[in-house]
Amino acid sequence: MTRRIPDPDQPNLLEWQPAKVVKRFAAELIRAASMRAKLCRSLKLTLKECGMTRAEVAKGMSDYLGETITPGALNQYISESMDDRIVNAVRFISIVAVTGDHRPLNALLDDLGLVVIEKKYLHWIDVGMLDEQRKQLDRAYDSARQRAKAGGRP
Repeated sequence: MTRRIPDPDQPNLLEWQPAKVVKRFAAELIRAASMRAKLCRSLKLTLKECGMTRAEVAKGMSDYLGETITPGALNQYISESMDDRIVNAVRFISIVAVTGDHRPLNALLDDLGLVVIEKKYLHWIDVGMLDEQRKQLDRAYDSARQRAKAGGRP
């Protein structure tokens, strides 16, 4: 009996993983005593993992915002010891836009019970919510039908 050689272009169904809809940092990487420190740690990881130099990120932010951002400003934003140099919301969004990493947004929103997802998943959330409503309606229908069969007794 001959053994079949797997086709390298054919995906292995046993190795398939669903898409990560909510992108987050591992909790232990950004655990901090304050929200400010958590923000600094999340931005530091984003800058480290984005594949760009800080100068390139600063240039991208400058282009995105139409104002000059320096690598030194980025260094201040990720420094937990510089209490007076916290990144403002507009520059924070520009870092997310330039790096393409929205994990820092989720790091800050997690305590509020909120997450950031890509728009392409919104319709699937609607599908899930409608499915849950349909199931509730089916349960109410089945209950009413059982009562009707029992002669109207509750």
